[in-house]
Amino acid sequence: MDKAYIKITSANGVPSLSFSISNKEKIMKMISGIIIGALLFVANVSLGEAAPKTDRMTIPFSISKTGHMLVTVTINDKKARFVVDTAAGASVIHTKQIKFLGLKTTKGNAKVRGLGTSTHTMENVNIPIMTIGKTQYRNPFFVALDLSHVEIAGDKDGFHGLIGSPFLQKYAAIINYEERTISLKYPEQKDSKTNKAIKSNKE
Repeated sequence: MDKAYIKITSANGVPSLSFSISNKEKIMKMISGIIIGALLFVANVSLGEAAPKTDRMTIPFSISKTGHMLVTVTINDKKARFVVDTAAGASVIHTKQIKFLGLKTTKGNAKVRGLGTSTHTMENVNIPIMTIGKTQYRNPFFVALDLSHVEIAGDKDGFHGLIGSPFLQKYAAIINYEERTISLKYPEQKDSKTNKAIKSNKE
């Protein structure tokens, strides 16, 4: 009776095969199947290592003629241009764009400085969902302010608002000027509906 002795070992996570046979012709098909299976296993492991999960998302930005960073966000299904202002004490919606974006304001007492030298008191803006890339941010804190005097920061097309320092800090923004990208942490997912955000691209 033909006999085959097959031994599979592993060195540094890579399968290796050794065998002793009395009839190679009858055993080769079985060996080929084992080798193919081992290669598929290694391939799957390699692919898994090459595509690690991440808790960050990355979006591109452009730079205006005045040197300001501009990103595109979506509010109420409307595409909007936002300045990324790391010096602003709050995120702001331009008062001229409130109606276009379908937003409402409520009385507030927030004060903010940025894109200028003055300090202003503003109304709060209710934004149920703001989408950046494929990520939804629920109830982000924004205030309303007339930004007409700095519209040039958005070039000839102007801009709809600005994303300020509190938002950038909350989501640990990383700005890469060489690649012109901004990386943000994904917001935590909660069952509650209070000032939290979810990822819209989760399947």
